[in-house]
Amino acid sequence: MMFAGKRHFREFLQSEESIASNVLADRLNSLVENGLVTRQDDPTHAQKAIYSLTEKGLGLLPVLVAMSAWTQKHDPRTRRPEAVDLIGRGPKTLRHLEAQLRRDHGID
Repeated sequence: MMFAGKRHFREFLQSEESIASNVLADRLNSLVENGLVTRQDDPTHAQKAIYSLTEKGLGLLPVLVAMSAWTQKHDPRTRRPEAVDLIGRGPKTLRHLEAQLRRDHGID
């Protein structure tokens, strides 16, 4: 959601991680219940929902970037080199990404 711009169940389902639909549904529900994301009906399609980050969820951005960068550094199979790039560019780039996510997810 933070790095790939995915917002709909089907988009998450089609990710390269190949997560089972029941597991994905459970994890998304858990994120909603714990206040990390919200779920709203998609006004363009009656059977779709849009998932958005909350302030609480956005607070995990530096943690997820750092964990991704660490994994990228220590596990050559990791496919997220953008995390290392974000860390290397410094805090200004991370603040820019946070501002963009705030706009995209409607976080005031």
